[in-house]
Amino acid sequence: MQHPATDADFDKIMSEAGATPVLLKFSATWCGPCVSISGDMEDLANEYAGNLICIHVDVDALEATSQKYGISCMPTIKISKGGEVMGEDVQGANMAGIKALVEKALA
Repeated sequence: MQHPATDADFDKIMSEAGATPVLLKFSATWCGPCVSISGDMEDLANEYAGNLICIHVDVDALEATSQKYGISCMPTIKISKGGEVMGEDVQGANMAGIKALVEKALA
């Protein structure tokens, strides 16, 4: 999972993604549910390496990016492909929902 330090770093990763789906995990260090799924999210990123780019977006550090994506709840998981957000979001620590979102994006 990639951890961009700035909004510019995030934009660079997104511009280089091309047609590869990108999983966006919006969270914060102080968010209990976000912390609880961190290990599972890293496992997911490793499982789909090469087919999916995974980005951890710290909403406190990347405020402009979080605002751009309309984040109001954490964690929020989105999938983007070609710069466009696909389908629905998953909110909360719902790993089954997150995995289903990934599978749908890769189908």
